[in-house]
Amino acid sequence: MADITDPPIIRFSNEYLRPMAESLVRASALLDDFNEKWVSQVLPYASGAAPSDVVVDGRLPSGVTELTVADWTAFKVVAQDLADTLNTAGVSATITKPTVRPLQIG
Repeated sequence: MADITDPPIIRFSNEYLRPMAESLVRASALLDDFNEKWVSQVLPYASGAAPSDVVVDGRLPSGVTELTVADWTAFKVVAQDLADTLNTAGVSATITKPTVRPLQIG
């Protein structure tokens, strides 16, 4: 196996690949937390709400779009799919190996 010492390749590894790996590890942890909170905090409420019910957070005058229960549910499906993919053994090991800094959330 030959050593690769070409500066552009080293720069790509250090400036793009490793930071992206750290972002994916962080995303995986955030997705897991989101999905856990969905089950423990949101699902009991959302299961009794209509898909068209709007979450009124008072931010519409500021230009922030309102979300419906259907929006929540669609996001949850995507979040679970992403978490499942990132938590697959081979994927998890692949994205964790290039990381340098320990995971920090918050």
